Amino acid sequence: MRTAIHLTLLLAPAIIFNVMYWDPAPSHFRRSPFRASESPRLRLRRVMKAREPELVILGSSIVQYNIDNAVLSDGLGFPTAKVAQAAIGPAWIFLAFKNVVLRAQKKPRIAVVAFRGDLFMRSTYRTRGRRKKYLDDLAVGRELEVVRRVYESDGDDLSFFLSQNSRLFREREQWRRDLVRRVQSAFTGRSADEILQAGKEVFSDERRSSKVVAQRMGRQEKKGTGEEKRWRANKRLPARERIQRSFIPPMIKLAGKHGIRLIFLRMKEERHTLGDRRGDAFVEELKSYLEERGISLADCSRDPRLQKKHFTVSDHVRRGRSRKIYTMIVVDALKRVL
Repeated sequence: MRTAIHLTLLLAPAIIFNVMYWDPAPSHFRRSPFRASESPRLRLRRVMKAREPELVILGSSIVQYNIDNAVLSDGLGFPTAKVAQAAIGPAWIFLAFKNVVLRAQKKPRIAVVAFRGDLFMRSTYRTRGRRKKYLDDLAVGRELEVVRRVYESDGDDLSFFLSQNSRLFREREQWRRDLVRRVQSAFTGRSADEILQAGKEVFSDERRSSKVVAQRMGRQEKKGTGEEKRWRANKRLPARERIQRSFIPPMIKLAGKHGIRLIFLRMKEERHTLGDRRGDAFVEELKSYLEERGISLADCSRDPRLQKKHFTVSDHVRRGRSRKIYTMIVVDALKRVL
């Protein structure tokens, strides 16, 4: 009896606090957390309006940092635009295609989806924690395709239920970050904004070595995070089933509905310069699937012009000449299928 009373007293504050923030959401996604001047969605819409591109290339940091849009436009001979954002995954690319590219006043003729390895098959990749704000920024309405492929597919029914109904649970990352910054501020005498800026400078891509990144990724792999567990489970599935669970089928459907030619582009990775060809068999299966549906797959991965010396970290290339070489490789790969 005494144990039950103690347990009740311990849990009561948490229950009361959560009830105060019980907020059933009409959608899994919340209002964009970005200011208007910082919103990737609004920035990309301005780019689409200003450039009126005939071709857009969608992707993550490998597009944002490795491709020079001016060189891309000159090489192809018509206006192009990058619809890209660092630290995102396939769900963001799908939403950017649906809610930015297809909502542009002048839609492009061609949409190119850039991918690395089999990352595009990992629908849940970079969709949680601090990454989710990028999805909130792009979401319009309930976005059932994303909810079904990302948040209902991992088997965590309790987390999904809480994320739908508890504002405290949905905003737990923000609460944690705010608490950490306040504690840091109290001990250092610096403001929370100063601490945040210092962190950005210390951990920027330019200041991180490949060795540090590799060690960090190794620790994450050893820990067996939820994302890694989902990835390993996904890789055990037959190739066709992995494709069906990805965002490829709905993107093909949307492109057909709007009369846009869709092309998938396998990007050059640093490992390819060392002869690492893991994933080739899966890409061949993906190419077969796409060709059956009249979709082209272009491949940059075998081009010998880029060498290991051109890369810095996370498959990003150096600025200047290396970026120009990378972009021309993309131009040549696209010309082969256009």
